[in-house]
Amino acid sequence: MKIFEALGLLFFGLIIVVVFGQKKSVLLGSFAGGLVFALVVIGGYGLVTGAEKPVPPLNLKNLIAWVSDPVNQASVQWNPTLPLLSTPTTTYRQITWMELVKFIEDDHTNWNKYDPIKYDCLDFAVDLVANAHKQNIKAWVVAVEFYNQPVGHAFVGFETTDRGIVYIEPQGDNTYIDMKVGQYLCDAWGKYECMGKIKSIDYEQCDHSRFCTSYMP
Repeated sequence: MKIFEALGLLFFGLIIVVVFGQKKSVLLGSFAGGLVFALVVIGGYGLVTGAEKPVPPLNLKNLIAWVSDPVNQASVQWNPTLPLLSTPTTTYRQITWMELVKFIEDDHTNWNKYDPIKYDCLDFAVDLVANAHKQNIKAWVVAVEFYNQPVGHAFVGFETTDRGIVYIEPQGDNTYIDMKVGQYLCDAWGKYECMGKIKSIDYEQCDHSRFCTSYMP
């Protein structure tokens, strides 16, 4: 409708020019003036009528959003009627002594080669814990320091249902006797010499970059 109304205004302007214009130059000048007048009217009319129209509200009913699904490693469409899922926390299970023995027999972390610079006791412990976690077995790194020794030691703790916490040496698959500060760290099999008098014991979760966080079994 705006176009027809504007054309009507323009036609009205031309009629004025034809009726009242007496010379060609006047006609051209009046035509130009009428054209400018019509354009101004069209622009003003559009501005006025456009401003009078209310702005429609934003419709969010068909809004589609995608959120990350860490469980399935994919993106899923968000449903605003459902709560967002939080990242699940893995709960590792306790195992029996015999299940632990079977796990250690099948695991070959002890086949890795020790290197004091590239692959030391902590790396052995980190790998054994990682392999246990892959089977949802509860395990963690045990770090000890010794009196009068600059270097400590790292191995792995497992929580069993029938023998409590069992300490495994991942380099030899042997176990350690119950540990206490002030006692010597000794192999329960009597296969290896005691390593030193324990100054401190820490339970941790670590990675190969030596980043560790405290752990409470």
